[in-house]
Amino acid sequence: MAELSYIHRFVPGGDPPILALHGTGGDEFSMSQVLRLVAPESAALYPRGKETERGETRYFKRFDDGTIDGEDAQRRGIELAEFVREAAAEYGFDPEKLVAIGYSNGANAAVAMALAGTGLPKRMALLRPMIPFKPDPLPDLAAFTALILAGVQDATTPMARAEELAYLLIDCGADVQMLTVGSGHGLITADFHATRNWILG
Repeated sequence: MAELSYIHRFVPGGDPPILALHGTGGDEFSMSQVLRLVAPESAALYPRGKETERGETRYFKRFDDGTIDGEDAQRRGIELAEFVREAAAEYGFDPEKLVAIGYSNGANAAVAMALAGTGLPKRMALLRPMIPFKPDPLPDLAAFTALILAGVQDATTPMARAEELAYLLIDCGADVQMLTVGSGHGLITADFHATRNWILG
């Protein structure tokens, strides 16, 4: 792999290219099985988060009480978008066609990129997300589409948090579809089917 600003893995393939963003404790291999199920033919970029919390890798910091450090999330969102553009130049994919698929902290990282006004990623499949920070003023996300998948029994990221995010993205002009699945914070087959259908649709 090329030495870029994030430790990462890139798998060549077709369009749309996928930005695969892992959950807390993950790495550049953690989302491989998800992508085999939802976008097996696509090129895929797997960056590893740069923050570490109690030995577990994340994309941005949290405070001691577990709440997100919004300032750091915004900074890391900008940084991650810059990395995507670096990788696009290195590996020859179009960042405007990129679809982010993020789980938990990775989903929040994708949202942070968008809310930071980076122009990326235009399409986001967000599995168990919440709001990483509230920008002021709101960015124009009229060109963005998002799928939000919330678990009805999720105690880590309750459905209300996902709903708050949906409303925020809509307020920014994004086209948002929110679905619920009969799960907790973990992913189930329904998540993979919904994500694949959304990408293909």
